[in-house]
Amino acid sequence: MNRRTFLATVGTAGLAGCATGGSDGERTVNPALRGTPTPTPTATPTPTPYGAAAADALETPRDVVIGNRRLDDLRLRLRVHEGGTGVLDRTVGVPGGSEIRLARLFGAARTYTVRATTADGRDRELEWTPDEVGGDLGVDVGATVRSFDSFEPRLASAFVAEPGGDLVSDADGSSLLVVDNPGTARRVELAVDGGAGSTAADLAVPARSRLTVPVSVPRSAVRLLATVEGATTTDAFRWQPLADGTLVLRVGDRPRFLCDLLARDLRVRNDLASAATLSVGVTADDERRFAGSFTLAGGGVATAAAAVPPASTYAFDVTVDGETERVDWAVCPPVGPVVVRLGERGVAVTVTPLGPSS
Repeated sequence: MNRRTFLATVGTAGLAGCATGGSDGERTVNPALRGTPTPTPTATPTPTPYGAAAADALETPRDVVIGNRRLDDLRLRLRVHEGGTGVLDRTVGVPGGSEIRLARLFGAARTYTVRATTADGRDRELEWTPDEVGGDLGVDVGATVRSFDSFEPRLASAFVAEPGGDLVSDADGSSLLVVDNPGTARRVELAVDGGAGSTAADLAVPARSRLTVPVSVPRSAVRLLATVEGATTTDAFRWQPLADGTLVLRVGDRPRFLCDLLARDLRVRNDLASAATLSVGVTADDERRFAGSFTLAGGGVATAAAAVPPASTYAFDVTVDGETERVDWAVCPPVGPVVVRLGERGVAVTVTPLGPSS
């Protein structure tokens, strides 16, 4: 399946330098920047991981990686207990579409109770036990709150089940493929279409995990194939790493290449002068994921938060006055809300990219 990627370009302002060239070619400091030397800041002590001095201490303390998979900014309260002992109670802010890392929190191989609560009431409590072979704790906040083991690129080679190929490579310039597995442990085969045996990899992907895998592929364009053990289908994607950036492969009963892991808002607009009722259905990867009805005055707008999940294909069914229009997508949408607009010429479904001031 070929998909186009839509890009928005943001201009970059030049930066004024603080060093100038002297008449003899030596570097000199701009006199306007001379002044009292800035004192060296006092280093902030690195917190000691919980349980790091105990007999069951981990060789490598574990982090918590919090990902905001929606477009609006997030406030999340994270509470961690070990038995009756409080380990952490912290509220953090995560900008839309980004993630933060709370480093070196878990220092011992014990079972922890972790509770994540958002300001708007999304809530998840789970038990998590780190060990020497597992990854960090990942917490994704989208329409719901999901947890998983998060593995960094440097650990990817440990999951290559059949060594020998060079597709998985941490060489300089490698592109990143995120393998997202929300279910049971899977074997995943990756291959470059038309490539030799060395351009393939067999990964043993743990249950409920996310692997970030550095792959050595052409940076301009490559057609990547993915097969999951036990699945009946293979997915293919024409990937342009320089333009697309990181690619996501979600595994399950069938593999799906995704452009990102964002849950986009659905924004419904009535651009007519008179009131209208729009019924909107969203199908993602052949599964109906949202259905809602919106009665809007002329010029009215309504929003359904995180109604459009990450997927490889979409279908939008919009019904107005008993007439249904269907819009199919097999593209990588820009980062922004999906807009269903009713106008004089009928129904349109678009994405308005979010800019710096959006």
